[in-house]
Amino acid sequence: MEKMTNYYKIYTLSSGSYSCLVVCLSYESIFSYINALQNDLKHKGIENANILIDQLLISGNGKNRFLSIMFENGAFVHASAKNVETDQYYHQLTSSELKRNRRLLENSILTPKQISMISRGCVV
Repeated sequence: MEKMTNYYKIYTLSSGSYSCLVVCLSYESIFSYINALQNDLKHKGIENANILIDQLLISGNGKNRFLSIMFENGAFVHASAKNVETDQYYHQLTSSELKRNRRLLENSILTPKQISMISRGCVV
């Protein structure tokens, strides 16, 4: 299942280390919509879960791209937040989402080469 807003898309995952992948679809800081995200996760019944957040459009394809954070009692545990490296599966989900919504790439921090790769269906 997935849910999409103007700022993010939530993928509920059935296996692996994370309960959800949140793909940021905005160039704004996640803190500008963190309350809405927490509410959406609560409404999805997510409790005591490890959430993976992909900030590709905000931070680029570097070491700050993926953020792992615990979600407990309807809120993020900010002290648990850490940058992580992930396997290709999560890169693929985000790249596929952005290929379907190419307009999101226009004002992102991504390089022209990265934008071209995603537009052609390559995984970034």
